[in-house]
Amino acid sequence: MNKTVRIPSINDSSEGYRSLVKLDLEIHRIVSDFFISKNDILTMSFNFESCLILKQNGVSYLGAISYWLKEKGVKLYYQVRSLVPDVFKTLSEDGFLGSNFERYHKKVSVDAKHIQFNHFSGDDENRKVTNKIQMYITDEWLAKANIHFSNRLKQDITVRLYELFANALEHSNSEIGCVANGQSTQNDIDLCVVDLGRGIADNVKKFCAERNELVSSSQAVGKAFMSGFTTRNDNSGGLGLALIKDFLQLNKGSLDVYCNDVHLKIDPAESEPIIATTEESFQGTILNVKLQKDGQYYSYRNE
Repeated sequence: MNKTVRIPSINDSSEGYRSLVKLDLEIHRIVSDFFISKNDILTMSFNFESCLILKQNGVSYLGAISYWLKEKGVKLYYQVRSLVPDVFKTLSEDGFLGSNFERYHKKVSVDAKHIQFNHFSGDDENRKVTNKIQMYITDEWLAKANIHFSNRLKQDITVRLYELFANALEHSNSEIGCVANGQSTQNDIDLCVVDLGRGIADNVKKFCAERNELVSSSQAVGKAFMSGFTTRNDNSGGLGLALIKDFLQLNKGSLDVYCNDVHLKIDPAESEPIIATTEESFQGTILNVKLQKDGQYYSYRNE
C-alpha cells in the first residue's frame, strides 16, 4: 500500500494550527485504513511542493509524526527534492535533516536563528533524560533569547519549563516521547514542543473521572495549569504557570497550548490565561512559547 501525503504550508498562527490538524487527521486516517485492510506493508511519502513556509510548530510536528509512523512499522520517505529552497534551508539549519537523514545530509552547526531540533524519550525520572532537557532549555533556548536572569530566577523558570517536557514524557502516554524545535527573528524567539500522546485535557479528564469528578476540556486544561495541581500519585510536580505567566507579561512574550479540542493562551495584554474550545481536535499537545529578545535582566524583587 503506497500513499503520498502533500505537506501544506504551516505557520504558527491559528490558521497554521488548523492546517497542521488537518494534516494529522489525514495521516491517521491512512494508517487506520491500512490496519483495517490488513495489507502487509504501508509505504508513505511526504511531498513538499505545496509547502512554502514551515515554522517551528510544523517542524516539531513532522519530527513527532515521523517517529510515530516508524513506531507503527510504516516505511516513510521524504521527497527532499520537492522542498522549496526556503523550507530546505530551515530543515537544514535547525538540524532536522542532519538528525534524521544522516546518511544523505551532513550535520551542520545550528546558528543563533534556530533552536536545535531534538527528540526526548524515556523516563522523566532518569537523571540523564532530565539533564538533557534542562540543558536544552538553558543552553539552547534561553541562551539564544538574549535574556539575562538571576541564578535563582533562571533555576525556577527552568524547573517550570521542564515540567512541560515532563508532562509529555510521563502523563501523555506518548509512544515516542516529545519533539522540540525553535526559530527566531531579530525581535523574538519561539520554542515548540509536540507530543502525540493522550493530550493534557484528556489526561486530566481521565484523572478527575477516576475520582468521580466530571470536567469539560476547558476546565481540565485550566486545572492542569493551576499551581499545585498534579495527576501524579505522590502529588509532586505540576504545571503551575504562575511564575511563567508573570515572566511572560514582563517580557511581553506569550504561550500557546493546543491539546485535544482546547486552546490555552497566555497573552501579555490579558491578566488571566484565555481558554477556548476549537473546532478541530488534536490527539496530543502542541506547546509554543514566544520570548521577546529584549536584552533585559530579570530577577525577583527581593534579590
